[in-house]
Amino acid sequence: LSLHDALPISYLGMELVDGGSLEDLRPRFGDVPWALHRLRDIARGLAFLHERGVVHRDMKPANVLSSQAGAKITDFGIAQQDFGPDVSPVGPTMARLTATGALVGTLPYMAPELIDGSRHATAASDVFAFGLMAFEMLAGQPAFDVPPVLVARTGLPAPRALPPELDPELRRALTACLDVAPAARPSGSALAELLDRPARAPDR
Repeated sequence: LSLHDALPISYLGMELVDGGSLEDLRPRFGDVPWALHRLRDIARGLAFLHERGVVHRDMKPANVLSSQAGAKITDFGIAQQDFGPDVSPVGPTMARLTATGALVGTLPYMAPELIDGSRHATAASDVFAFGLMAFEMLAGQPAFDVPPVLVARTGLPAPRALPPELDPELRRALTACLDVAPAARPSGSALAELLDRPARAPDR
């Protein structure tokens, strides 16, 4: 009889993703085909989460792992179940943080509505962060010069332009991700569907 047979042991098995995070791969930002492939996977992941009522609340390049097979969303440390605007997330510490209007997440990727506290985070807030990531990955530079949440009260400026070779409908959807009104942003599933489509000719 071995020690392992005698004692109850709990363990967690995790998939090995061998490519590092998107943050590690910033030199690839601006490579449109490479970016589109990974954005498709991220949109699919968001659609999966949001259909199950989960809000990630910290979407950023450092929390997406990339490999030859594609991209995977990670780090759900501050994720919450989206039960509605009046319900705090599970867990006493996180409940206290959001109840007091604290900002929880990563400042450059926060949606404008979070200026009043992370209790306002919804699936649309994740989509805004996705839009910021998409601009960086496709255009090679941020959509805005300052974090949007810092200028939420004075008005969000127009984002920088996306590459002209993108499908026009996809370009409009990615721009809509950065709309100051959460209801105007597309869903993760709508973005995944657009990113799944074959490339179309750009506007002339």
